[in-house]
Amino acid sequence: MPVSPDDCAFPAELARRLAAQAELLALSAAQEASRFPLIGPELLDLADQARDLVRLGTSLAERQDGFSRAVAQAGRVIDEGLADWQGFDLPDGPAWLPH
Repeated sequence: MPVSPDDCAFPAELARRLAAQAELLALSAAQEASRFPLIGPELLDLADQARDLVRLGTSLAERQDGFSRAVAQAGRVIDEGLADWQGFDLPDGPAWLPH
């Protein structure tokens, strides 16, 4: 079943799904290589490339998850900082400054 970007709301989930499909492709190519010795080397090369895609997809998913957590944490810190400023009255300053 093909995966399209519209299927996934989050990039990390899309990367995981693509990695799973690449893993199936790698397994299939390796299995077919054993059945067809004449084209086996090409299929094994395809399997290796698919495994590289699996590693890349997994790495991208992990990075996206980390990025999402960092953005969420930054948002919480900003919200907490703004909450501290709610109701904060600036002092009038020295009496000699015009108001």
